[in-house]
Amino acid sequence: MAIDVCTVDDQLQNEAGRIGEMLNAKMLARSPWVRLFEQEAFPEAMGQTINTLFYERTKIPDVSNAAWTNVGLNDGSANTCTPTPQQMEYARTLKSYNLQQAFVKSPTLCVNDIRYGWEFSQQLAEQYRILEMNTKWFWENRFRDEFLRLAGNHVVVDSVNPRSMSSSGSGQDFPASRAVFALEQGMLDYWYMKLVRDSAEGAYGTIDGQDQFLLIASPEQINNLKKQNQDIRQDQRFSSTANELLAPLGATWAYMGFYYLADIEAPRYNFVNGQYVRVPYYIDVPASTGNKAIVNPAYENAAFEVSFIFNSKAMKSRVASQITNPGGQVKFDAVNYRGDFIWTNIKDNICNPLGNNGYFLALFMQGTEPLRTEWAYAILHQNCGTPTVGYSCS
Repeated sequence: MAIDVCTVDDQLQNEAGRIGEMLNAKMLARSPWVRLFEQEAFPEAMGQTINTLFYERTKIPDVSNAAWTNVGLNDGSANTCTPTPQQMEYARTLKSYNLQQAFVKSPTLCVNDIRYGWEFSQQLAEQYRILEMNTKWFWENRFRDEFLRLAGNHVVVDSVNPRSMSSSGSGQDFPASRAVFALEQGMLDYWYMKLVRDSAEGAYGTIDGQDQFLLIASPEQINNLKKQNQDIRQDQRFSSTANELLAPLGATWAYMGFYYLADIEAPRYNFVNGQYVRVPYYIDVPASTGNKAIVNPAYENAAFEVSFIFNSKAMKSRVASQITNPGGQVKFDAVNYRGDFIWTNIKDNICNPLGNNGYFLALFMQGTEPLRTEWAYAILHQNCGTPTVGYSCS
């Protein structure tokens, strides 16, 4: 789609009636997802779709005492020096991924609008700060949504027994079963042992020799877990040796095998006509000029939300690398695929012959490589920050 600079709407506030002190732009919410995801370059010259090869765990078929035989003298009927072997096998799994892209443009700025704008330098600085924050917020949502999509365990808390809960696998929607309970510590204990028994990597440290995995949940859900029983209130282990990555993000305490990390934008849902419908965190409402984003009241009151058992070994972000001189005298401009907004002022004979119209562009290009997705959990449960009548948040 062509970018239109022929029609420009003034993006600066002019002084029509005195304007008081310049206020800072209101920023978007922050979450830990950008810091947590491992990132590498997308492989080049390997086609559109990349397959990742995994050698799975296999075992000797029989490890019981029945696999052992006495060593005796040969009597002509067999050869005790060459016993019958057990046949092992290798198991392989292929998981595929590919690049996806998103393109974002700022409003167009005309130099004449800047000429008349009140404190235009400060206004432009605030506008660019909004663009920078949106780049970070865009990546946060991408990584959260990709972990939600690829998690190998989509669990609905529709039973008090984790073994009986409805669940689905990687790349699948949550089962269409209504969650009827809150997330409880006993459930986390079960999934913790599932990880330990599967020799899961990705722990963020140890306390008393016990691996500590990472639970990402809303602040309300974390507080609810803390208050569930007297043992948790008395046995919180405040760790001064929290992982260097987690400590700046606020994971300062651990309990029963998990560090707890708050995500202010944890996904929330309502159950409508037998299906889960996600509730957006922000909605747009009119401002004096344009539309502003406010926290969605429906988000705060949504009946269900998702908590994550995060594992850095479950998937990896692959960002496209720049290609500038591929060979054969072919040259391209350097393009940043990480969503950094770049000022663009392109002359043309119709709408911008003098080069006095410009705008910011940001291009995102990334693919998520699925790794040990079986170690990743997305757990859909009641939102007990705002209990709804008829649901069990006790």
